[in-house]
Amino acid sequence: MDAGLKGPIKKLFCSFWCSCNNREKYRGNPLFGVHAAAVSFNKKKTISRLYKSMNMGKSPIGKLKSMEEKRIKKAAYNYKRQISKPKRRLFNKVLPHDKDYGEACMKPDLDDTTYNQVKNNFLANLTKTAEEREKIQKSTILQSECGEWMELRRSLLTASNFGRIIKRREDTSCVNIVKELLYKSSHLRNVSSIKHGRDSEKIALEQLSTQINKEIKKCGLFIDQDLPFLGATPDGLCEDQIVEVKCPVTAHKVGIEEAIRNKKISFWKKDKSGELEVNKNHNWYYQVQGQLHITQRPKCIFTVWANEREPLKVEVIQKDDIFWKTKMEKKLTAFYMDCLLPELVDPRHPRNMEIRNPSYIEEAIKKKGSKKRAEYSEEEEVQE
Repeated sequence: MDAGLKGPIKKLFCSFWCSCNNREKYRGNPLFGVHAAAVSFNKKKTISRLYKSMNMGKSPIGKLKSMEEKRIKKAAYNYKRQISKPKRRLFNKVLPHDKDYGEACMKPDLDDTTYNQVKNNFLANLTKTAEEREKIQKSTILQSECGEWMELRRSLLTASNFGRIIKRREDTSCVNIVKELLYKSSHLRNVSSIKHGRDSEKIALEQLSTQINKEIKKCGLFIDQDLPFLGATPDGLCEDQIVEVKCPVTAHKVGIEEAIRNKKISFWKKDKSGELEVNKNHNWYYQVQGQLHITQRPKCIFTVWANEREPLKVEVIQKDDIFWKTKMEKKLTAFYMDCLLPELVDPRHPRNMEIRNPSYIEEAIKKKGSKKRAEYSEEEEVQE
């Protein structure tokens, strides 16, 4: 007999032989139990079914059947757990980054002189002539499929992120947003909402072109002429205007008007008279104004797409230089220079070190913490 089969057969034999009826019937001859266990194993049937066959159709006692059913269920459950449970490896194929050893260990920052020199060189490389900017725009039309676009985009602050940066509170650390901008993994491309927007964009642009009866051309990465660390990639160009298409999943599910009515799409809001107007504090609005400033175009044809059966909702947005100057430019420049640029010039994350916060953010965070502690102490005194 195969050594690997001894264990299961031994269990079956013990199960069969422990039955009072079987001990009485086959007293002094345990070989019957061995045979029964072997037959049960080979036929893949329980002892109780064999007992019934051997005893002219007479069923065994209910307790034996119940016991066997429990054992079978438990064995199946244990097997399922064993299969689904990940195997523990003594040595991982990919070792985690260690802050104390290896290439990813903690290393000191660049000294001030070296840092300033590297920073100035980095910013100088971002500065482009008008001809160079136009060449980059044309050569990056393929966007995500273009390696040059990916490389350039990492060094820039792009319009799709303007809203969240501008609306970030002064006492909020910039660590998480810098980490996401520079080190986010590619699996985000497969998030359902992002994938839906990416897959629907081409259909939406073709439908918009038919709806407004105008040609829409693809475009690449635009770089700001005055602030070369800012970039924008509109979805298209139509004459002297830019085109931006949004394909939210909520609109696809319930329709555009219903999504607006239920505030699933908050780009539009009702004014005092009950009419819809553009919400100028929405991330999409900051994105559009950023695109208009960087591309130096006067208008944006902003649209929301739901499906091929429903017309796109179109909003023409004018370039607002005052809004850019008062609400956007200063905050975007400060974030890039004080938060993003230090990590680009002297990266800390690959060295297993905390990403830098500028001193004014650290002070605001400490001030916020002190204020909360003071409020907590006052509440305790009142309760006492």
